[in-house]
Amino acid sequence: MKRFLLSSKLLFILASILLVLGVSLPLITVSKLVVISTTYSLLSGIFALLSNGQVVLFVAVFLFSIVLPLAKMYCLYKVIFSRRNSSVSNLSPNPSPNSSSNSSPTIDRYIKLMHDYGRWAMLDVMVVAVLIVASKLSVLASVEVHVGLYVFGLSVILVMLLTQRAVKLANA
Repeated sequence: MKRFLLSSKLLFILASILLVLGVSLPLITVSKLVVISTTYSLLSGIFALLSNGQVVLFVAVFLFSIVLPLAKMYCLYKVIFSRRNSSVSNLSPNPSPNSSSNSSPTIDRYIKLMHDYGRWAMLDVMVVAVLIVASKLSVLASVEVHVGLYVFGLSVILVMLLTQRAVKLANA
């Protein structure tokens, strides 16, 4: 169980780094009429929506792509790095999947928050996919995908894996 906890903490750190990089690295370049091209990171694309007067779209994308993933990371941090999980001696080697008797009410609350709101974090991936498809359908525009999209996608996958691990730790 010590290895499981340590690997969960390392995965959390890696997922956090990948999330920050995925949000800030170049995501896509949209080229229009061959001579006009703009490269967007997730953050710059979101703020481009705001500067173009698309306030409702800005709020929606900012909420689902930045705020909710950060909130989920905060909940994961509270579960994985909790004082109860840090004292590994309290953890049983064979946790019962349905047992939460060792889990504190605070950790249970973070687990519930992750389950209730965590699924909405996948909306950000859909937003990027719709943006690419919409640009690809245009005859006058082409889209080039950059490393930021892959880093961001990998961070989403790691967060999903960490959520499963956090539930196992909380039930230990």
